[in-house]
Amino acid sequence: MPLKLAEPAARGQIQELVRLAETAIPPSEEPELPPGRFTQGAPEWYPFEYTIWEYGDCIRRVLDQCTRLRGDPALYEQFLRIVHNRRGKRGRQPFVLLFGYKRCAPFASQLACEIDDWQVSGHVIDSLLKMRVSGFADIVRPFQSNEFAWIRAKAKTYCRRYGIG
Repeated sequence: MPLKLAEPAARGQIQELVRLAETAIPPSEEPELPPGRFTQGAPEWYPFEYTIWEYGDCIRRVLDQCTRLRGDPALYEQFLRIVHNRRGKRGRQPFVLLFGYKRCAPFASQLACEIDDWQVSGHVIDSLLKMRVSGFADIVRPFQSNEFAWIRAKAKTYCRRYGIG
C-alpha cells in the first residue's frame, strides 16, 4: 500500500497534472477520426485524448491518497476548466468522474451543462448519481434510450431515484 501524501504535496502534484493536461489539449478543434476496429462504431481516439485521460486518472489516484482534497473548491474549479474545454474530447472523462462525490454537489449545475456532449454524457450522469443531487431528471431522461447500455442504465437509475412522477 502506497504511503499517504501530505496535503501540500498532493495539492502541488494535482496542480501540476492539471497544467500538463491543459497543455495536452490542442489549440483548435480536431475533426473526428473514423471509427476504429475496437471502438464499437465510435471515432478512434487521438493520442492527446489518451494523454489527458491518463492525467485525470493520475489525479484520481492522488485524491484516493489524500481524500481531504475531494471537493476542494480551488482544485475543482481547475478540473472544470478541462471538463468545459471540448477540444479535449474523451480525454476529459476522468475529469468528469472526479466530481463523483457528495462533497462536489455544489458543482452539479456546472457539470450538468456538459451532458449534451456525447463524449462525456454518461460520465456526467454517473457523477450526478454519485453526488446524490436531484433536479436534473429532465435533462437525464432522454438518455434512458441511449444506444449504450451503461448510459441507459445510469439514466434509468437517476430518473428512478430523482425523477418526479
